[in-house]
Amino acid sequence: MLFTLSKKITSMNRIYHSYILLAALLLAGSATVAQQIPVFNQYLINPYVYNPARAGLSQYGTLFLGQKKQWADVPNAPDTKLLTFDMPVLDKKSGVGLTLFADEMHIIHKFGGSFTYAYHLPMTEESSFSMGLSAGFLNQRIDFGDARVKNPNGDALLQRNTNTTTFDVAFGIHYRFKRLDIDISVPQLANTNARYLDNGGKVSSFELINHWLGSARYRIPVSKKDEEHLVIEPVFMVRGAKGLPAQYDANILFRWYDKFWLGGGYRSGASNIFASSMNLSVGFNVSEFLVASYNYEVGARNRERISFGNTHEFALGFRFGRRAERIEKNLEDLKLALNTHQADSSHLVKQVEEQADAEQQAQAEQQAQAELLEQLEMLRKLKQLEDLQRIQELQRLQELQKLQELQRLQELQALNDLEKSNQADSTKEEIASRIRGGEMSELNFEKVGSVYFKVNSSELSEIAKAELRAIKAEMDDKNRLITVYIAGNASIEGGSIYNMVLSNRRAISVKNYLASIGMPESIVLPIPYGAENPITKEQKYEEDREKNRRVDIFILAE
Repeated sequence: MLFTLSKKITSMNRIYHSYILLAALLLAGSATVAQQIPVFNQYLINPYVYNPARAGLSQYGTLFLGQKKQWADVPNAPDTKLLTFDMPVLDKKSGVGLTLFADEMHIIHKFGGSFTYAYHLPMTEESSFSMGLSAGFLNQRIDFGDARVKNPNGDALLQRNTNTTTFDVAFGIHYRFKRLDIDISVPQLANTNARYLDNGGKVSSFELINHWLGSARYRIPVSKKDEEHLVIEPVFMVRGAKGLPAQYDANILFRWYDKFWLGGGYRSGASNIFASSMNLSVGFNVSEFLVASYNYEVGARNRERISFGNTHEFALGFRFGRRAERIEKNLEDLKLALNTHQADSSHLVKQVEEQADAEQQAQAEQQAQAELLEQLEMLRKLKQLEDLQRIQELQRLQELQKLQELQRLQELQALNDLEKSNQADSTKEEIASRIRGGEMSELNFEKVGSVYFKVNSSELSEIAKAELRAIKAEMDDKNRLITVYIAGNASIEGGSIYNMVLSNRRAISVKNYLASIGMPESIVLPIPYGAENPITKEQKYEEDREKNRRVDIFILAE
């Protein structure tokens, strides 16, 4: 742990014997400004150490005792002791906390404390926002009476036992979303000064510089079935102070049922200011009321490991109020169980009746589905028969066109179609007289085009729509359209019933699109063939199956 002394204190005469080791210890922090707040690893299990917004957030009272002994190989190395207590108040919407710490490094002794108030705002079921404010004091004493120096009257030495007290505040915010926690805090916000008098009566002081800390942690369950079995928790912190480069911590914890955890991490360094280090942490929830942790830290570079040695940090936590919380939860569970038992007994008969009704409904639906399939099959066969008769009739008509009797047959066919049409009687009579007078031209049956579909689809593509517009323009050039036959087809992927329904949907899609661009629906006849009218029968390859996902368009026209 490094501290800031005034420029006059940094001009102190060389201290002998064990104080030479202290000078070596401060070698990495020889700049006139250094981090002034204690650096703990305890924040991994007790975030309230650094962020006042965390006070009372754990939903029960917590007391932590901790000690950090730095650099075991260095005499009079920093030794920091810490006590924190926080608890929820006002129906757990707020929290209060207390922090006390004592820090000793050779002739420098610090003692401080603060009181915290935090407000917690639930935002949604999975997120919350908190902010907290701490106000406290810092007393710093320098015992130059314990120092052995060459010139005891030098200006570098202040009064034999001099101390000063100053007051300060800290502010912090916390945001939680699902398994993510984000903390930001600003210690020593007031930026106050601690003042001393030297032997000459002059005032010497050092400034409590602004610090800032930001951290983020995220809990990652390894198993979705049992999220508490093993949780991986990466924790990242960045800390900085006015005039100093930022320093970051990167840690990762492995938690097993939140009863045992093991972790490791790295803390960055900066040349001549603070040293980089690595740490290993282990902890136990000894019971629901007691938690213990230990952190072992060592310099990241061989030079620090040889010069300073290891750092040890201990923490012991006590939880209060969990018994009441557990009793309350047990009462809620008991009440829920009683309500569930009553609901189960009262709905038992109803569930049996509903199950019987569901079975009857399922049987009725199965029977209705079977009847529908049977009707569809009958409809398919009837349509096939009608289409076959119609096509055979048209084929005979084409053959008869070669004969002299073709004209008469065409007149009869036209009169027959006219009689079945919805035309007015006067119009029918006029058209019939024209037919009998030989004014109607010959009728032709021809294929005018095809459009294709994607697998299992009856939706027209833009290419198919463009093809239908071209076919419509071609049909518009005919003298008179008698009938437009829309022959729907399908490839062999589906069953016979499915293919029949799909081919019918494709034919209907073509009919509806032709109607939307001006084709009279009364002369358009959709005919589903299923997969029974293939172009390529075997359909081993996709290119063969694509040719059968189609609708063919035939017309009877002059």
